[in-house]
Amino acid sequence: HAQRGIAVAMESRICAAESRAKAIGCDISERVYYLKRIGYNNQVLVAIQKAEEMAEAGKPIAVANYLSIASMYAKKADKATSLLLQDAKYIMMKSYENAVPVELEKARELGRNGRIAAMQTTLLTAQRYASFVGQNIDQEVNEVTMYGYDHAIPLELEEARTHAASGKAMRMHVSLAFALNYA
Repeated sequence: HAQRGIAVAMESRICAAESRAKAIGCDISERVYYLKRIGYNNQVLVAIQKAEEMAEAGKPIAVANYLSIASMYAKKADKATSLLLQDAKYIMMKSYENAVPVELEKARELGRNGRIAAMQTTLLTAQRYASFVGQNIDQEVNEVTMYGYDHAIPLELEEARTHAASGKAMRMHVSLAFALNYA
């Protein structure tokens, strides 16, 4: 487990080995120290690799989680974290940059399905990520917003018709109000 960077499994196995060694009066502290350093160092590398993969996919939350894991195991390995922090900042910025088009596409899909509130929340996320990397996406946000509204209007009008046909006047008025708001 130490060689593969599976630190949690390694720690569990080491704990069991230490218990057995203590029971028979054997000192394995040197080997444990050596294995932990290997395992923690490898876990740092695995976590950074996963963070880079998630950065390429534009998933900043996953990147932050993997970088947190890398930082935790770097401390356990007594590894200098200043270099790790420089790498972490670069990886995080790359994830934000790659997340912007991902979030814009998610928002477009939500708008296509008439889910305007979720679209607007996703657009805010895209704008926040863009601000982290100095991008201006106002034009894209406006385009996606208008696209979403264009798709939501007929859906809201259909909802209003359905509510009117079933005698639900209040719901009909709400759907009409949304359609008017989007127009």
